[in-house]
Amino acid sequence: MNEQGNLERVRAIYQAFAQGDLPTVLSHFHDDAIWHVVGDPRQVAFFGRREGKAAMTEFFVSLAGQVEALDCMPQAFHAFGEQVLVLGRDSGTVRTTGRRYRTDWAQLFTLREGRVAQFREFYDTAAIAQAFQPEAQP
Repeated sequence: MNEQGNLERVRAIYQAFAQGDLPTVLSHFHDDAIWHVVGDPRQVAFFGRREGKAAMTEFFVSLAGQVEALDCMPQAFHAFGEQVLVLGRDSGTVRTTGRRYRTDWAQLFTLREGRVAQFREFYDTAAIAQAFQPEAQP
């Protein structure tokens, strides 16, 4: 698939995600796709590496159970051969602490044969981990 086709594929993923359509999101990924959110899963359960659609589904369930998303705004899309880089920002409220976070992020999609083979997300993991910590009591 050419760069324009890869961009369209990734934009379709964001559109399906915005509509809460997880089956369509997953349909754009290979069955053995690698999903890696950079960070220590001992700090935040949805950080870490996952492989396959079942593990990706677990990611989305974990994320929805832990965070009330306020916005997830992709701002720029860049294609480089088989890779698409998306830059954006995200904010949410951690359900257990009531604390908010806001972070810019970069998401890198690597496509193979027109579907996503690997996804990597980079953002301010410290800001998110801090939001998961209860505020200190005086």
